[in-house]
Amino acid sequence: MLFMTTVSFSQDKVVALHTAGAEFNEAFEAIKQDLEGELILVSKEINPKQKWSNLREDILKEEPVALVIMDNHALNLYKEHVSNALKNNVKPYPAVALMALQLPNITQGMDIMGVSYEIPAVTSVVNLRAVSKKPIKKVGVLYRNSWESFFKQNQGFCKTEQVDLIGVSIDDKSRNISRDINNGLRELINRKKVDALWVVNDNALLNNNTIAKNWIPATKRAKIPVIVGVETLVQTKFELGSFAVLPDHSGLGSQVANLLFELMDNDWSIDETQIDQPLSVVKIINTTLAKKKSFLNESGLSNMDKEIR
Repeated sequence: MLFMTTVSFSQDKVVALHTAGAEFNEAFEAIKQDLEGELILVSKEINPKQKWSNLREDILKEEPVALVIMDNHALNLYKEHVSNALKNNVKPYPAVALMALQLPNITQGMDIMGVSYEIPAVTSVVNLRAVSKKPIKKVGVLYRNSWESFFKQNQGFCKTEQVDLIGVSIDDKSRNISRDINNGLRELINRKKVDALWVVNDNALLNNNTIAKNWIPATKRAKIPVIVGVETLVQTKFELGSFAVLPDHSGLGSQVANLLFELMDNDWSIDETQIDQPLSVVKIINTTLAKKKSFLNESGLSNMDKEIR
């Protein structure tokens, strides 16, 4: 007599920490779809006031093999977890991070994997060239002192495409950010005569107040493209960004899923920090502003993912 036995295999779980929002949902769904059949992805929505101590029991119940960290607040919670785990001689959960600003810098010394959220300047410039009839050789950027390594890295990337990234740094402890932004933009536009501006997503320099008081008035008069990293700022009503290159959130999710598979193959152990560049981007052109600034090359519109009028 032949006896048949059925063996059931339980899939490992990964818990994703994320705040509410369409972009987070898009990335989460892409990760979940790519992991289907291999790993179970569990959603854990967090809010800015939460601490790790409030989440710890819920996460322990899931018995995850790893965490997915989505944004800077989630990363701060993870750092709290790592600190507590090491104090108690417990191995912290391995993690893969995405959608956090300045990820390569703020994860230095950590055993973590992830995908950077900022699009390199060179990627934006190369894509801008495809839709510009004017040469783009000198690109200006404002940045705070604490972003110096970020600027230097991007400056090096730009050199590979014969682009001179010219920066004006602003003191992190500045008592008059508005004045410094105005002075910096005048330096880049009027004195350095840059061919384009690249606006980094730094809330200290780019917020509702500075956008209205400084960025829009200064760039409105300049006949040069302004590259932004937020889709809202490429809307015609703002008259700020004429070109945008954004992370493809579904693409980010797929990259994170691949990193989780790498982590799984390595028995859920991270040997060294690994922060990859985003592989997929969304290119948006505001044709109204591009025509107004006289740089639009309409033959390049087929290279764009979205056109705003």
